[in-house]
Amino acid sequence: MQDQNLELVKAGSEGLSKGILDSLLAPFHALTMKFCGELGEALGSYGTLLRMKIGLKVMKRAEEMLVNAGIEPRSMPRKIFVPLLEDASLEDDRGLQERWAALLANAATDSCILPSFPDILRQLSCRDAVFLNAILDNVVAMMEHHYGAVRMAARIVGEIAFKGRDEMLYIFSEAGLTRNDARLLTTVHPDDIPGEDDDHAKFRISLDTLLRLRLVQVTQRFEVDGRHMKIDGTGLQSRGEDYYSMTALGHEFVMACRPPSSGGA
Repeated sequence: MQDQNLELVKAGSEGLSKGILDSLLAPFHALTMKFCGELGEALGSYGTLLRMKIGLKVMKRAEEMLVNAGIEPRSMPRKIFVPLLEDASLEDDRGLQERWAALLANAATDSCILPSFPDILRQLSCRDAVFLNAILDNVVAMMEHHYGAVRMAARIVGEIAFKGRDEMLYIFSEAGLTRNDARLLTTVHPDDIPGEDDDHAKFRISLDTLLRLRLVQVTQRFEVDGRHMKIDGTGLQSRGEDYYSMTALGHEFVMACRPPSSGGA
């Protein structure tokens, strides 16, 4: 059974160039042996083959991204490659497969890909990923509006904050993730809006997920002697406003899940 599946992997990987194979195929063979053993016993040959097909699809897409960026792939730590491809092979959603491919492509460059990134992506739904991406796009737009064209850096991303859940709901809605327009969801009586409960539930779950993974943070800001003060945490009782911002981890994660550019990820 293992020899048969390995032959299928070799046949499926024929479309991959030598460069990507040199960087990826050796650890992939080791991973395939694990598929054929533990996973094969649990799911049978069909489940094993399906995962290998998805894994190969992600690898081929990662190669396309590297070729488009004109980047030669490099070897990557097995502690990143193995869990990355293992989890990617379970993903059915095409949008998330694209992010897995980008993460793999960036891991094959000089980019600093944290070992936690595969586990973070594994825990995100497509809705969560789109929302997180939209938050960073809004941060970039606000930076350009206030400061002109500037190079985004993790250390300054957190300085751009969105006031209250309503502003976050607007971002969520503008990303096409709600049935109703955000203006209706924040101003009209809930009983007058079909699907309002579902929209709010999806939004709250996604926001809670991003907060739990520390990709987004919430702080309280209030005015003291005419100055705006900021408190990070939930232990203090005050009448301050909640502000949401992207964390440095969130920024680096989103960039790692975007196709690499010629200048690096």
